[in-house]
Amino acid sequence: MRVLAISGSLRRDSNNSALLRALREEAPAGVEVEVWDGLREIPPYDGDDDVVPGPAQVEAFRSLVREADAVFFATRSTTRPSRARSRTRSIGPPAHSPRTPSATSRSP
Repeated sequence: MRVLAISGSLRRDSNNSALLRALREEAPAGVEVEVWDGLREIPPYDGDDDVVPGPAQVEAFRSLVREADAVFFATRSTTRPSRARSRTRSIGPPAHSPRTPSATSRSP
């Protein structure tokens, strides 16, 4: 099983990033945890720019999500929007296209 682990913090030594590194180190046999650190490269979500294909870094991120068996987000608990939530909206289908299951959903 391949897990894509994404920290909602841009700080390398944040608690969220440390949690994901520990997750990778403690993962059981047969579980590969890839800690992704490309959040800084993903532009904030803007519905006016929501097109397919998107910017190269967004398309690369979409590909990583599609290839993963699971996606694990480590973000702070808050009622305010987070960088991760804003930026990862880019992986879903464009608002002006026919709705399809998002890249993060899995069918049984």
